[in-house]
Amino acid sequence: MRTLLSNLAAAVLLAALSTPAFAACGDPGSSPDVSGQSLAGLQNWDDDDPLRSVFVFNPDCSLDLQYPYESIGSGRWSQAGSVVTLDLNNGSATYVGTFNGDGYSGEMRNFSHSTGTFSFRQVPRADIRRYLWADLDQSTCGAPQSARSMVGESFTGTVTWNGAKPAPLTFRFRPDCLAIIPGQAGTEAIWAQEGEAVMVSVADEAFVYVGLRRGAAFAGEVKARDGRIGRFELVQAEY
Repeated sequence: MRTLLSNLAAAVLLAALSTPAFAACGDPGSSPDVSGQSLAGLQNWDDDDPLRSVFVFNPDCSLDLQYPYESIGSGRWSQAGSVVTLDLNNGSATYVGTFNGDGYSGEMRNFSHSTGTFSFRQVPRADIRRYLWADLDQSTCGAPQSARSMVGESFTGTVTWNGAKPAPLTFRFRPDCLAIIPGQAGTEAIWAQEGEAVMVSVADEAFVYVGLRRGAAFAGEVKARDGRIGRFELVQAEY
């Protein structure tokens, strides 16, 4: 099974490189139209275990890729009739399948010539996180018996957006999988952990923080829903 760490590596690559622009998402008469749909399902690569994922087809031809515990990734989509084609990271992976109004299935190939099949079904936007986090034990948020667990800990430091002046940032990781952000009362943040990798989703994925907890440090990248990328560096602190 691809781990959160491998997903994070793929996400950083997708975020760093540009994607091609289509003149249009598809023929005006394409039916049923996949634009605006969110589709969830499994990718079955021939050389790997099934990967749970979600594709969100934005009306501007961009594609948001979402994987368990994190939602960083992007691509482009186009449609001709019922055939929908995805181009991720300038051809590093290509998906071609048929959309029938409810489901989207077909075949894919990546830059290393691995191949596979995929099968997706519609899922409401409000249920995306629940689908992606289906394997997460919500009572533990990921292995509290581990010395690396974030349960009950607080980390503070700064976040920097695209070279702007660093801003203060603090997370307090509760055992019920909620993360408290001091000074932002009422803002929901949910966290998950797999080994050293930790993800924090703020305000229903308006901001997604993905990083590594190593000793007293927790650092990584943050992506905003509008596409902005930032960097955060936190250290362990007392409540």
